[in-house]
Amino acid sequence: MIGGAKRWLDSRGADRAGKVLAVVAMTLSLVLGYAVYRQTRCQADYAAASNASTRARAEAAETDRTAQDTLFRAIADHPREAIAAVRQYNGARAQADAQRARNPIPPPPSTACG
Repeated sequence: MIGGAKRWLDSRGADRAGKVLAVVAMTLSLVLGYAVYRQTRCQADYAAASNASTRARAEAAETDRTAQDTLFRAIADHPREAIAAVRQYNGARAQADAQRARNPIPPPPSTACG
């Protein structure tokens, strides 16, 4: 039995089968490698977009907080100027809301990298 297996392994058919398997394995590794590359690239693009969106939204939140603090101080320190302070606050809020609208949260990689 061992002699038959040795003969078959030394045969032309076994040599061809080994070469076919090597080509199939190489092709699969190239296909899978490209799929991994695409997924990694998509994840990196998502991370960059998410980072930019988060940074812009954090700046908008800081604008909101600063405007609110300014409003409260104006009302507390200069009650007669409260209407002007509220208008200024509304303008700052609108600006922050516009910044958030220009920087939406990107769709998750599970939907974007499919």
